[in-house]
Amino acid sequence: MKSIKKANELLKDITHSSNWRDLTLWSWADSYEEHYMKWTNICPPVADDRRVFINTYKQVYQAVNSMRKEPETWVRVAIDDKINEERKIMDRIISYFKNR
Repeated sequence: MKSIKKANELLKDITHSSNWRDLTLWSWADSYEEHYMKWTNICPPVADDRRVFINTYKQVYQAVNSMRKEPETWVRVAIDDKINEERKIMDRIISYFKNR
């Protein structure tokens, strides 16, 4: 399994190419990496909605990373829709823990 790259590492990738996969990975990491890193490093490990956030972050990242650089249009649309659904959930989790 490939390791999860940080947003600044992904930004280097997209400066050399602008394909769907690299842009999507960078956008995902740029939006959520800060919280992912902070919540992943809490000891003992979190067991609340932050665990959902951490797992979702990894699953979306790995799913997109495993795809071709330019998947078929139907696949891109389906994945983009799913990512947008996940973004709503993750944004609610961030909002909840910011307001605690």
